[in-house]
Amino acid sequence: MRGSVRVKRARHLVSYWMDEGMVITNYATSSSVVADALVSHVLAQCGDWTSVQALRDRLTGIPRATVDGLVRSMIERALLLKSGDTVDPRETALNTWDDWNPAAGYFHFSTKDLTPPANGEQTEQALRDEAL
Repeated sequence: MRGSVRVKRARHLVSYWMDEGMVITNYATSSSVVADALVSHVLAQCGDWTSVQALRDRLTGIPRATVDGLVRSMIERALLLKSGDTVDPRETALNTWDDWNPAAGYFHFSTKDLTPPANGEQTEQALRDEAL
């Protein structure tokens, strides 16, 4: 990866813990990964456009090929945006929700495609019985 390539953290990220570890989700693109401290650190370094060379310089002790592979992987998983690439239309659309994000955006996109219960009446009755 050329050092002059610039990257920036995607705007619509949330993180949370699961049994597998820390999950980072881009709720605009529905992309989730189990991440480690290095991924989190790279995201923290990329709040503004940052060259890959600057990342290499900051991540002392980590081989260049490892940094380059990590950056490529983070771009593929929509955690980082690469300058010059076309912005995903879902990312652009969510920018209009700025006053509501991340809470409303994450809630909306993480629940909009859920399958309703097979027997809604039975589920509702079970909830009513539990509430009594």
